[in-house]
Amino acid sequence: MTYCSAPFNSIRIDATDNFQATYKPCCAYKLVEHTQYSGVAEYLQSSELIKLQQNFLDNITLPESCGVCQQQENQNQVSLRQHFNSKFNQSQKITQLEIFPGNVCNLQCFMCSKNFSTALGAEQKKLNLIDNYQEINNVDSCIEAIMSLPELKNVSFIGGEFFLTKKNLEILDLLIQKQIQVRVVTNATVILPAHLERLKKIPGLELQISIDGINNSYEFMRYPGKWNTVDSNIRRLKNELPDAQLNFNFVVQPLNIQYMIPTLDYTNQLIIPTRLTNLIEPTWLTWVILTDPEKQQIHQLLNQQQTQYKLTTQQKTQVYNYQETLENTTPDLALRHVFVQRMNKILQYRQIPADKIAQHLAKLSTLLS
Repeated sequence: MTYCSAPFNSIRIDATDNFQATYKPCCAYKLVEHTQYSGVAEYLQSSELIKLQQNFLDNITLPESCGVCQQQENQNQVSLRQHFNSKFNQSQKITQLEIFPGNVCNLQCFMCSKNFSTALGAEQKKLNLIDNYQEINNVDSCIEAIMSLPELKNVSFIGGEFFLTKKNLEILDLLIQKQIQVRVVTNATVILPAHLERLKKIPGLELQISIDGINNSYEFMRYPGKWNTVDSNIRRLKNELPDAQLNFNFVVQPLNIQYMIPTLDYTNQLIIPTRLTNLIEPTWLTWVILTDPEKQQIHQLLNQQQTQYKLTTQQKTQVYNYQETLENTTPDLALRHVFVQRMNKILQYRQIPADKIAQHLAKLSTLLS
C-alpha cells in the first residue's frame, strides 16, 4: 500500500530556492508547480495538493515528488512516509504544522546547505562553492498559519536553529496561549533561561536534538559546535524538563557511521531514544563514495563494536540494515572525486589538523585520499 497521511494531516512551511515561503506536505516532498501561495488557505485549495491527495486515495504508486521516501524504502530504511503513517489516522484534517521559520544557524554541518544554515552559507560563499546566500525569514507566515488552523494540535519547528530564530519567544508565547503541543528540532547549542521558562509551560513538548556523534566526532561533524556545551545542555534539558519527550536524531553517513554505535551507547545511558536517519542528500556524501574495501572495513568495525557496547534488539536490527545497505550500494568514482575535492577544501579552510582528521575517520583514513 502506498498511502501517505502527510498531505491530509500536515503542512510544511518551507522556503523555495528564491527564499520565499512555500507550502507542501512534508520536508521530503519535491514541489512540482513551485507555486507561491499567499497563505495556508490558498495552499489547501491548490491543484497540486488535491492531485496528490487523490493519488494516495487511489493507491497509485508513489509519485516522482516522493522520490526521497521511495529511495529510503528501496534501501530497507524507514521512510518519512512510514513515519507519518504510524503517527496519524486516516482523517482529513490538518492537525500538524511543520514550520521552517528561517535558516539562521550557528553550525556548519557537512551535509547541510545554505538554505538551512546561514553560517554554512557564509563559509561556502568564501570557498566559492556557491555564488551567494540569503537569510530566510518565514516567521510572519508561520504565525499566520498557527492562527488560521482551527484543528491544529501540534507544531514542529525545523531549522535553521529555532532558538536563534527571530521572534522565537513570541512564537512560544502564542503556542502556550493556544495550548498547542510543540516539537522543536534543535542543535542544543544555545538554550537560554527565557527558553527554558517557556518550554516548561508547553503541554506535550518534544525536543529532537541533532547529534551526529559524540566528543571529537561531534565537533568534527557539527563544526564549530563544542561537545562539552552540547552535552551540558542535553543533561540540563533532561533534568529541568522531566515531562518533555527528548529524543536524538543521528544522520548516518560515511563520515560518521564508525561512531554510530558509540553514540547509541551514550544516548542509551541517558535513557533517551535515538532515531537513525539514512543520508540521501547531498549525493556527494552518500554511500556511493565508498570503495568496496572501505565498506568491508565498516562492516567489520560495526561487528566488533557490537561486542563492546550494549545495544537494544531494535538497534542491532538497524545496524544490520545499514550493513545491508552498504553491501547493496554500487561505488560511484565521479561522486567520490567530488567528495574528496570538496572535503579537502573545507577542512583546509577550517584549519583542522591532519591528525584530528585521521583520528575521526579511524579505519577509514583513506577516505580523503
